[in-house]
Amino acid sequence: MEATKRGGRSWPGPIVWLVGGITLAGLLLRLPSFDDSMFADELSTYFVVNGFGTGDVMDLINGKQESTPPLYYKLAELTKGSDEGLRLVPLLAGIASIPMTYNLGRKTVGQQSAVVGSALMAVSPFLIYYSTEARGYSLALACSLASTIFMVNALETGRRELWVLYAFASAGAAYSHYTAAFVLAAQLAWAFLFRPEAR
Repeated sequence: MEATKRGGRSWPGPIVWLVGGITLAGLLLRLPSFDDSMFADELSTYFVVNGFGTGDVMDLINGKQESTPPLYYKLAELTKGSDEGLRLVPLLAGIASIPMTYNLGRKTVGQQSAVVGSALMAVSPFLIYYSTEARGYSLALACSLASTIFMVNALETGRRELWVLYAFASAGAAYSHYTAAFVLAAQLAWAFLFRPEAR
């Protein structure tokens, strides 16, 4: 993001304030439903995370109770104790996805489209809902965005550490929800077809 110099100090440029404002608006839109009562699949999350030891959580998500990868549950163990605690990871992931969408858009489709994309992420009812649901969908989205950003940057620069970060973010997406495999497959196909020098 851009910065301007004033009096020898570096100040955030207007675009930083704009994306920051969009992100804040996204947070404010998500807060009203953050403390709603748990229902449906969230009750399964509550059952898996609360009142069991670490081994039990892994056994439950690998059994008939759940068939979802473990990353969200392991993170939710750190914040368990209340409904809001179980929703904290999805909320933070959903909010982080807003500026991450801007970052990815700026590198791929241009700044104006990136701002529009981040605004759509902020106000989307679908994304607002999943940012306040105690499930791994929002985390899978954030990890998929991070994976794509690292991949694009790694393709541009060839820096090895970016490929390492790409691998970690991709693993995070896959360990958050199985549907992330579709995003990861699309990334690989795009890079293979349009960036042959990186094969």
